Amino acid sequence: MPMSNDPPVIAVFAGPSGGHLFPALAFSEKFKEKVPKARLFFVTSLKGEPLIQGFPKHVFEEIIFLENFPSSPGISLRTLTFLLKLVRAFEESYRCLSRLHPDLCIGFGSYVSFPGIVLSSIKKIPTLIHEQNQVPGKANRHLAVWVKTVAVSFPETFSEIPARRRALTGLPLRSQLTEAAARSRGLQSEAPRDSKKFSLLVVGGSQGANSINRAVLGAFSNLTSEEKNEFAVTHITGKSDFEAVSEAYRGLNIKARVFPFFENMEALYAEADLAVCRAGANTLFELALFGVPAILIPYPYAGGHQQENATEFVNRGAAFCEPEAALTAERLLTLMRDVKGNLPLRRKMAAAMRTFSAEDAPLRLVELALTHLKGQKP
Repeated sequence: MPMSNDPPVIAVFAGPSGGHLFPALAFSEKFKEKVPKARLFFVTSLKGEPLIQGFPKHVFEEIIFLENFPSSPGISLRTLTFLLKLVRAFEESYRCLSRLHPDLCIGFGSYVSFPGIVLSSIKKIPTLIHEQNQVPGKANRHLAVWVKTVAVSFPETFSEIPARRRALTGLPLRSQLTEAAARSRGLQSEAPRDSKKFSLLVVGGSQGANSINRAVLGAFSNLTSEEKNEFAVTHITGKSDFEAVSEAYRGLNIKARVFPFFENMEALYAEADLAVCRAGANTLFELALFGVPAILIPYPYAGGHQQENATEFVNRGAAFCEPEAALTAERLLTLMRDVKGNLPLRRKMAAAMRTFSAEDAPLRLVELALTHLKGQKP
């Protein structure tokens, strides 16, 4: 624990994907806002460097990159490589902690965060982790026994952990998103807007999703000429499909805004009537913030986490879900037409989406961290 006049030193560990990095950044921004003199250090792997280049410079004293290493491969020829790199990550994390002398360590998942959080616990540094998904990832499942508190985004996550060690914070989203959502609500009614054009947002995550791109284009190829004029389409394709998708829309005579990647997603959420997208936790809670109904096509790998996330939203009436293996252009078009042609349904889905919104999640997580910093029980 820091001396009373010393600024606290916080080490933030996160995996290199957007699903880990952005909640960690949202927490860090809010912590810096609440404790301006705090010294925050961000630890991830080199794979995350492209996304981190866009991070605000004032939040962190230093960003520390560990060597890239794969997630656990199970029993295979890659196991030895994984174990050797994990040992190296422990060595790097130990040197990092010895140099920084943090007063608190918080992890946001992936094997990048595993060594630092385990070592912090062994060194008696206050530790906690945040789990973004409904079903915990492997690293956080292993880390749960090492930390004082597990913060979760979904009510049922880690339900086997005693309540005194578990805190429902929601998923931290960056202030630019929450502020944009507030502005959007001030400009329109709580119901989805009823305009001449139906605003459809298609996005498969930061890397895009070829299966989603193909299904959406297939669906649009079956539209009548009149229907084509009723859609205002924004499509985030990912880099690899950008040229092909752009050309396909021109061939279909559909005016669409097509981007390989779009940084300021809040502008697109604010105008969307329906989203067709993956079911990553970040995407879902961003949609919830803006009350955007969705057709979800979960990423079929990574332990099925996205399917479990999607099920929560479907059960509450906020979304439809189609497994990628069963996805067809015809089924997607049917769902799009059902939502487009039924304003009461859209309003109901939008209201259900908003029940997941947790604008105060960054503050909740910061307050939880501060109780650990002060040596209090959460």
